[in-house]
Amino acid sequence: MGGIFRVSDTSIVGMAGWAFDHVTRLLKAEVNGTVGEQLLKDIDSAELSGIAMLNLTEYTSAEMQELARALGQVERALRAAGPDTFADPKFFPGFMNVFGELVTCVRNDPRSGLTPDRPAGGELGK
Repeated sequence: MGGIFRVSDTSIVGMAGWAFDHVTRLLKAEVNGTVGEQLLKDIDSAELSGIAMLNLTEYTSAEMQELARALGQVERALRAAGPDTFADPKFFPGFMNVFGELVTCVRNDPRSGLTPDRPAGGELGK
């Protein structure tokens, strides 16, 4: 089974189910404030329903900005922690590649308010 993040009508990121679960767990720990409430509700709903899909197409600019910020924080933490945090470290590079696709799709969405010269909370990937 796999998981899907539908960022927009033309931007969809699919990943293995375990990777989707890992991303959503990490996001739940990072999302802040009332602006992140919808994302938290959607993650909980996906977990309860067993349908590994988050539809972000109706998110507001503020919600997408919070998601982009949270993804940036998660990416930095993952890179700092490295592959040894995975039960099988050989899966880390592949996970980071698909996670990077999600970060890029969210960052490139106009609702995120981000541009190459204005990344989320600092330089993504560092």
